[in-house]
Amino acid sequence: MKQFRRSTFARLVFSAAAAVLLAVACYPDNAVTADDPDEGAGATTTIVEAAPTTSSSEEVGSNEETSNEGDGGETPAGEDTSEATDESGDESGGAESSGETEIEGEEEGNGDGAKDDTNLGTPDSLEFDPNLLTGALPNGFTYYIRHNDSPGERAELRLIVKAGSLHETEEQSGYAHFLEHMMFNGTENYPRNELVATLEALGSDYGPDLNAFTSFTFTNYHLSLPDSELQTIETGLDVLLEWTTRATLNEIDVAEEQAVVAEEFRLRRLGLGGRLGEASDELLLEGSNLYGKDLLGTLESINSVDSEGLRRFYEDWYRPDLMAVVAVGDFGTNDVKRLVSERFGSLTAPSEEPPDWTAADMSSPDEPQTVFQIDPEFPGAAVAALQLAPQPQLSTEEGQRVSLARRLGFNILTERLETDQLQGTAPFDSSGPFDANYAPEVSYLGAIVYTNPDEVLASAEVLLSEFERIRQHGFGAGEFTRARENIRRELQQDYATRSTKQDREFAGEYVSHFVWETLPWSVTDALNISERLLNEITPEEVTAEVVKLLEVEPPRLWLIANSSAEESFPDEREIAALRARIERAELLARPDVGVAEEALMERPEPAEVTNREALPHDITQLDFPNGARVFLKPTNIAAK
Repeated sequence: MKQFRRSTFARLVFSAAAAVLLAVACYPDNAVTADDPDEGAGATTTIVEAAPTTSSSEEVGSNEETSNEGDGGETPAGEDTSEATDESGDESGGAESSGETEIEGEEEGNGDGAKDDTNLGTPDSLEFDPNLLTGALPNGFTYYIRHNDSPGERAELRLIVKAGSLHETEEQSGYAHFLEHMMFNGTENYPRNELVATLEALGSDYGPDLNAFTSFTFTNYHLSLPDSELQTIETGLDVLLEWTTRATLNEIDVAEEQAVVAEEFRLRRLGLGGRLGEASDELLLEGSNLYGKDLLGTLESINSVDSEGLRRFYEDWYRPDLMAVVAVGDFGTNDVKRLVSERFGSLTAPSEEPPDWTAADMSSPDEPQTVFQIDPEFPGAAVAALQLAPQPQLSTEEGQRVSLARRLGFNILTERLETDQLQGTAPFDSSGPFDANYAPEVSYLGAIVYTNPDEVLASAEVLLSEFERIRQHGFGAGEFTRARENIRRELQQDYATRSTKQDREFAGEYVSHFVWETLPWSVTDALNISERLLNEITPEEVTAEVVKLLEVEPPRLWLIANSSAEESFPDEREIAALRARIERAELLARPDVGVAEEALMERPEPAEVTNREALPHDITQLDFPNGARVFLKPTNIAAK
């Protein structure tokens, strides 16, 4: 078989290309799901912890909330908690079964005892994190409040509005983004730039601590507070309240901001990143109602924005039943709930439905989708194959099962490509997962490879062949077991580092629940339920879930290269012929390599420390006989 090799310079070039493409794929509407690292699997470990102590929550402002008290802490009404601690010894389709880590109870108390006031789920939903205080005020305004003392003495606030470029009319192109800009140009109680100046006086810097972004389906305003004193949180919530209904949208301010937004358009759209973004939209949004809904609008629409039009969009979409506040930090949840209710409970609930409110959707095109892109600034070449994979209902156990099965399948696909690359049998230098998430119905799973410009067609053949090989032969027990244990270790590491989970991580999860109905469950439930599902899922089930996606539509293909590839770059006819040939081919199954049962090497004897020296800043220096020197610096933040 042909052997492929690349130079170190080529690897650097392809790494640069990867950074560009991943930035494009993840901007702007991606839901990032963080499933993290690693503690050894194998032995069954049981960790038993006390449930958090709870006290009665203040009843503020809403008769729609439900509170439940029990000996082991609160759970949503009507939900069965037994599945969080079920055990399963099932083996997975002949694959080697590994031990679970069973966790009982949730570990955190928060000063005044968060109650789960959620009325946001359904009867068959999995449980929310019991330390999350969430619900809706009588006017429909939603809140998520959680105590967290990591890093401590800080707080994160978010205002989320379920309105983005998807909800613009043709005449309003770019309005959602332009309105987001205008929020920083003056409100009724903070004229002009006083809002920014007020927050900077507290210690929040404009940019890293005070900012916003607009997506296809929602707008997110975020505020990082320098301390968690109640007075500081009051000021932060006052700012969020100003943004809900009190933006001044002065005509002079709008005219001045047009130049700022136009410059942003030029920076984002007229360079390599902009051209890649247009190509990715063409490929991935075809068949979706997101297609053509440009976040920034056009230069023409930017220059024609007026305050009256912005005011109309603002009043239509910034309404309490489409908004939520998120507050996470080192504070008492009942105190913050009171502040939220006092402020946002006063917003007027509209009597009419919002105009033409709609969610993102997708219908598969009749023909396989391929985008061909030659760009003089692109370093090298790349091929991406992405499979449409609408998000299952993650608030249910069945949805979590489907999600895990898909994740296992695409992790195995990535491992196969990496194995071929490392063995030198693939026509590409590097490879990796390449997911794109615009909205629940417009989500993709796949892989990307980086290659030489004259090997684009060969790389496309490898990618499409692996998808077809999955259809014909499925997944082997050995590769399934490796993928399963990798996910298991990530779950266990998430649990091991639970006490260092940062405010921003919690806030991101609650934003995702509000806009995409993901599951803000506890790390305990995530481990217990996912562990059980991992032991139940079989290689055959993983194959079935991936093939189910392939039957809806074939992978979408993105071919990119610089101008040096013009002579050898494939065209539509060649790719159509390639797809047809692979569909007719009887591919060989890949050899299934089992999991190594023995360590690669014996554990060495511990070396003697010849010198131990305490250095400033709590650093310890260790010297060893072979000349190695190690510096140790303890921290209370676990690396993830």
